[in-house]
Amino acid sequence: MTGTTEALGGSAAADNAARSVARPFYVYAVLTNTLFQRGVFVLFLQQRGFSAEQVALLQTLLYLVSGLAELPTGVIADRIGRRASIVIGQMLIAGCLLGQVAFSDYWVFLALFIGQGVGMACVSGSDTALLYDLLVRRGATAGYVKIKSRFTMLGTVTSGAAIVLGGQLQQISWGVVYVGSAACLALGAVWGSDLGEGRWRAGRGW
Repeated sequence: MTGTTEALGGSAAADNAARSVARPFYVYAVLTNTLFQRGVFVLFLQQRGFSAEQVALLQTLLYLVSGLAELPTGVIADRIGRRASIVIGQMLIAGCLLGQVAFSDYWVFLALFIGQGVGMACVSGSDTALLYDLLVRRGATAGYVKIKSRFTMLGTVTSGAAIVLGGQLQQISWGVVYVGSAACLALGAVWGSDLGEGRWRAGRGW
C-alpha cells in the first residue's frame, strides 16, 4: 500500500509539474499566432504597388531565408539559450512587420523579409525544445506529447481566427493589421522571456 501511495503521489506531482509548465506555453502559443496579416499580406503587397513577380520573390525569399538560417540560428540558440532565441526572433519579426507598414520601397521590403525569415528561424524549434527541457527538469516528460499537441492545436486555431479577423481589420486600415500583429508578437516575446521562470505569474494561480 505504501508503494502504491508513493507511486500515486509521484504521478500527481508529475502531473502538477507538467501543468505548471504547459499553461504559460499555451498563452505564448496564442500570443505568437495572433498574426492578422497572415491571410491578407499578399493583398497588402499588391496595394503597395508591387507586381506579381515581386510579390512571389518576397514570399520565396522569406521561406528560403528561414530555412537556410535554421542551422546557424540553432547553434546560436544553443549558446545564448532558448528563451533568448525566442525573444530575439519574435521581436525581429515584430520589427519587420512594423517596417512593412511604415515603408513602401521594394528594396526595403527585401531587407525586411530577409529579417523576418531570420526571426522565424530563431523561433523555429526553440519553443518546443524549451518546453521539453523544462519538462525534463521537472521530471514530467511523460506529458510532452500531449502538451506539444495542445500547443500546436492552440497555435493553429488562433492563427485561423486571426486570419479571419485580419480580413475585417484590413477594412479599417493596414496599420491596425500590422501594428496589431507586431504588438501581439512583442507581448509574446515578453511572455516567452519568462517561460519556466514564473516571475510574472508568481502568486497568480499559475
